[in-house]
Amino acid sequence: MASSSTKNLIDFYFSCCFYDSAKLVFQSSGERSSISQWNGLMIAYTKNFKFNEALDLCGSLLRYPYLCPDCYIYPSVLKACGALGEVALGKMIHNHLIKIRFVSDIVVASSLVCMYAKCNMPFNEMPERDVACWNTVISSYFQDGQAHKAIDLYEKMRNTGFMPNSVTVDLVRLFKVSNQLKMSLKMPKTNAVSWNVMISGYVKVGDYFVALAMSADMKEAGVMPNAITVSSILSACSQLAAL
Repeated sequence: MASSSTKNLIDFYFSCCFYDSAKLVFQSSGERSSISQWNGLMIAYTKNFKFNEALDLCGSLLRYPYLCPDCYIYPSVLKACGALGEVALGKMIHNHLIKIRFVSDIVVASSLVCMYAKCNMPFNEMPERDVACWNTVISSYFQDGQAHKAIDLYEKMRNTGFMPNSVTVDLVRLFKVSNQLKMSLKMPKTNAVSWNVMISGYVKVGDYFVALAMSADMKEAGVMPNAITVSSILSACSQLAAL
């Protein structure tokens, strides 16, 4: 079976949640001498939250000394370690990555930092902290719903001499807008202020069509738009015209 056909069949079985069938295709394909096939199955496992299976597959790969894992497989392995809290295994992989000089790869390095963050390792114990590492951990905290930790780390980043870049600023800005929207959803929409908070919030995050739809809902609710409402609507329209 050709490599592309094998991958397509594995992807098909995963899309149908037939994980055992996907594994059987991999095992019977006769193409296990190709590291790309291992990569494909590993990525499929982690995408479908089959983290134990991903680590089992990694263990099986080590039984084939003639196969050399490339930088594409390690991010999936580290993702599985982080999801399962396997920090000890993650540290072993980290040491191995140092030996084979893969830690300079930006994707591998980000995956390492993300793994440590998922395992709740204190940030000051993490290796090679740069702006990209700070951003990765801040983003991880946001995604895990630990907003206060993310904001605290952002402040710590500034206080320790690291200059936030545009990615850092965008992360914090998006969180603040998102939090603003969540609060406004709980507010009674009986006046223009609460509607304006939501409409301007959607404009700030680039959801221009949603902002316009909200303005229509505002009118249907019998709330009169004011100058702030009009300004947000005009901003949304101008941005859509520029697309």
